[in-house]
Amino acid sequence: LVMAVIGASMLLGTIPVALLAIAALFVEQLEWSYAAAAGAAAGIGVLIAGIVLAVAYSYVKNGLVLFDRSREELQRNIAWLKSTLRTRGHAAPPAEQPINF
Repeated sequence: LVMAVIGASMLLGTIPVALLAIAALFVEQLEWSYAAAAGAAAGIGVLIAGIVLAVAYSYVKNGLVLFDRSREELQRNIAWLKSTLRTRGHAAPPAEQPINF
């Protein structure tokens, strides 16, 4: 788990460096201005992030299908609990008992 956290942190830390390298490549090879190169690199980053998020969303959405049975069971349990509490509330009052001090 520690190694996974370290690896994920390293990956997240290299993303801005990679985008800056893409911007520098645009400046050197295509002779763009720094602002245009940075904007293009940011656009590439946003595009890649959008694609990754869309794929992740589809995986999560498909993965939640596995919980349909559990969700239905939870709804049945809640309905049973509500009906049980309602019928206990309408039951005949218990016989009065004397209070002993």
